[in-house]
Amino acid sequence: MRRTIPAGLAFLLISPGAGAGRLMDYIRNYDLNNYAFGMAVTTSQSPYAGDDNSTWGYPYLSSFRNAAFTDDWLLVNDGDLGARRVSANGWVLGAVGRINAGGFGNTDAEELAGLNERQWTVEAGPLIGWRGWPLHLEYKLYMDVFNRVNGLKGEFTMSFPTERSWGYLVPYVKLVRQDSDYNSYYYGVSEAEALPSRAAYAPGSSTGLVARFRVGYALSERWLLTGYIASEWLGSAIENSPIVDGDQLWSFNLGLAYNADIFQPRTYSGEAIRMPRFEFQVGAYRNNIDSRFFRDSTDGSHSDEIDSEQTLGLAGQKTVWQFDAIARIGLYHRFEASYFQLSREASTAISTDVRIGDEVVDAGTTVDSGSSARIARIAYAYSLMSDLQKELGVMAGVHLGNKMRLDAKVQIFRMDFDSYEGSLNFLYFGWQRTLGNWGSAGIGYNYYSLHLDSSNADLNGSVDMRQHGPIIFLSAHF
Repeated sequence: MRRTIPAGLAFLLISPGAGAGRLMDYIRNYDLNNYAFGMAVTTSQSPYAGDDNSTWGYPYLSSFRNAAFTDDWLLVNDGDLGARRVSANGWVLGAVGRINAGGFGNTDAEELAGLNERQWTVEAGPLIGWRGWPLHLEYKLYMDVFNRVNGLKGEFTMSFPTERSWGYLVPYVKLVRQDSDYNSYYYGVSEAEALPSRAAYAPGSSTGLVARFRVGYALSERWLLTGYIASEWLGSAIENSPIVDGDQLWSFNLGLAYNADIFQPRTYSGEAIRMPRFEFQVGAYRNNIDSRFFRDSTDGSHSDEIDSEQTLGLAGQKTVWQFDAIARIGLYHRFEASYFQLSREASTAISTDVRIGDEVVDAGTTVDSGSSARIARIAYAYSLMSDLQKELGVMAGVHLGNKMRLDAKVQIFRMDFDSYEGSLNFLYFGWQRTLGNWGSAGIGYNYYSLHLDSSNADLNGSVDMRQHGPIIFLSAHF
């Protein structure tokens, strides 16, 4: 099943009589000081049997006015990030994306032993809504950007937003419709994953219900307290899965944000090109590596899934060099290139029998193994905003004063060729400080996720690799 993820948000935002030039001017003149930056913590129940509830903290972007009360093109609301257009008669059209962390990764739960990971992913899709008083209606249809999940997830929301002098209240109920392909990825049990105590299971589509109460409270003109409490009732196709425990899930969120009004108006930079035209960067990258693979036998059955670090003794940490280059063309266009290579070798006596394809390697056998990965990225980026202080596009950055800068990048690559299918995803967040007119130095954090499936008769199997860790770098530009 193949789909096209909507990439041109501008088409949803331009009215028939508006020009692209006026749209870009509107975006570039947008006042980002409407938003506050902060930290939030979320606790949520896991639907999976034996799996622990999750609690995590993260930086977030919020506003003293909820999106239900504004017609801003930039939409930041309830985990969604996107763009929209609000018409004079209350209709809303747009597109959104979000991170879905609803699966499970490496877990020690006995009930989930032998299951393939249900990995986190990024979902995106269109939205349509209508805003009347006192009821707001909204429908969103999500698709998996990484193509890990073939199915679709639709959400129809009825909310009753109220704005007060001290903040806002937004209670809502949401119907969640997930098709059979979507449920199969998260809650199905394949024949290869089945055990005597866990039957194979192919769930159908399901309809669930979510009730959530969100609040925003302005502690002062600068500080904003936000949070929600929510309950979700799962559909029967999910509830009946042998790897699901229970039919109701709770979640809780609390965040504190501060609005420092750090963003300067567009006139801050004029129209001159002030960014360096060329920049070269070299960094030392401390890699934390988690890689697994399996190779199918000739009869089509799965072999054991091999953990390269635990089973074969390959290093789980290693420092590598990373090289980056940036070339800017005009004010809004740039090309980026990056390269690093990771090679590992090990010789170890395996502790248990391992089946790889048609062969079984006995416990105690000394196995020599090696792993080599070379990743080169070439990317083009167009900036919706670009001035001396801030830049917003596929990749984003904020300049803090004249010497400091925060950067964030998200890059997604998909490949489907002949008998090979895979993905390479890259996320980065970093801080750097300029060193005179010649360069800068900084620190950051890289995350790479690589997945490759092969149906080639000579190499029928799958490889998963995650690499992440801090990077220290030095840049020269002119």
